[in-house]
Amino acid sequence: EAHKLLQPADKTLKEMAIEFAEYQVCVDVFITTQSYVDIASISVIPKTT
Repeated sequence: EAHKLLQPADKTLKEMAIEFAEYQVCVDVFITTQSYVDIASISVIPKTT
């Protein structure tokens, strides 16, 4: 169950990250917020690039 919580909810961000990597684009993400953010979904971008 905990493993499912760490997986991205949306596959669109994974596909976008793969496309960034194909063009050798690196993405860094800095998150500062006081509201909810789905970090598991967003983290796939810097992890892949």
